[in-house]
Amino acid sequence: MKDIRKYFGGYEKNARIITIDEDSPDVTTISGENLLVHCKPGVKKRIIQKEPNCNSLRVYVDRNSELEFASMLPSFASFYVGNNAGLKLFCCNLGGNDAAETLIEMGDNAQAEDRVYFICTGEKKVDINVKIVHSGKNSTSRLLTRGIVDGRADAKCTGLIEVEKNASSSDGYQDNNCLILSDNARIQFLPLLKIRNPDVRCSHDAKVTHVDGEKMFYLQSRGLLEEDAKRMIVEGFILGGGMASGMREMLGEIMDGKMAGIWG
Repeated sequence: MKDIRKYFGGYEKNARIITIDEDSPDVTTISGENLLVHCKPGVKKRIIQKEPNCNSLRVYVDRNSELEFASMLPSFASFYVGNNAGLKLFCCNLGGNDAAETLIEMGDNAQAEDRVYFICTGEKKVDINVKIVHSGKNSTSRLLTRGIVDGRADAKCTGLIEVEKNASSSDGYQDNNCLILSDNARIQFLPLLKIRNPDVRCSHDAKVTHVDGEKMFYLQSRGLLEEDAKRMIVEGFILGGGMASGMREMLGEIMDGKMAGIWG
């Protein structure tokens, strides 16, 4: 298991340090440009980071802890999930950073689920990179990406699941799903696997679909403007996918107030 002093070492300067323990609220809202977060051992909490101005985020989920973390996707985010700990991560890019990088490292018996949501419209280009490293034995990861592209937007999503030599019995899976709203929009998924141990189970899947013209016509025939019809379809696509109610509430709070300006 990685030592927290080494994990945070050299990053403390000009950073806001946040400690989550048993006395912290069930849901903590955080903000700042550079954040260091320590979720102490044996804690089960939620964190929401709403503001898109975070440049660097490092989170240490200590042993036997369970953390749910909802965030506007920062330029760089790093998470360490300790032994027997769990992380559920919900990252949103709603027209924010052009490039975003996320790193998740896992100890023994750790579990990590990273749900990435993005909306890319107009002439915008987005480059999202996620790397999950299985360092410990019996660790499990899920990388689930759901995106929307419209106009002449260009989105690229690279996901890498890496299993280190000593990380036997690891289980990693990627699922990428994108909805295209325009013939001129472009999406590229790059699911990658880097396996150094034969005793693992890793796989990936990807699906790209186009908006249903009949559905758009139906919504507009009921009086909705094109932008409102698109927004309704997008919200159903993003917030669907078998998401548990608690997760949907967290993501909805992150998205609140940020959807209206996307097709303004």
